[in-house]
Amino acid sequence: MSTQEETLSLGQRRARHAWEAIKSAKDRNREELRSLVRRVPSLIRTNGFGQTIAFLASKKQNEHEWLLGQLTDWLLSKSGFFSPVKTISLLEWLTTEATMYDYRRATAEALEYLRWLKRFAEAELS
Repeated sequence: MSTQEETLSLGQRRARHAWEAIKSAKDRNREELRSLVRRVPSLIRTNGFGQTIAFLASKKQNEHEWLLGQLTDWLLSKSGFFSPVKTISLLEWLTTEATMYDYRRATAEALEYLRWLKRFAEAELS
């Protein structure tokens, strides 16, 4: 983390990451991406975090892969909650390395991150 990022609150870092993610997504299918970002929090609450990540990983569509990549980057690299992870994917980390506490924390953090992503997607991808 850079010195500037160390002075930001978790909420500010989360919002910044989500904003940068949405700015990078402007060349994608806007309607599909906005719809997916809106749906995923409900999928997590209904089906569970691991199942939703498995669903995103199973789809070979650009928008699904993009969202999975953003969640992976935030949760495993930028959030600061989990030690640097050597695994290939968020799904692998959830199924092989994450403790029950990690799983619950990752679920809560993903929902908070997705709240920002959804706000920015609705504002910028309309």
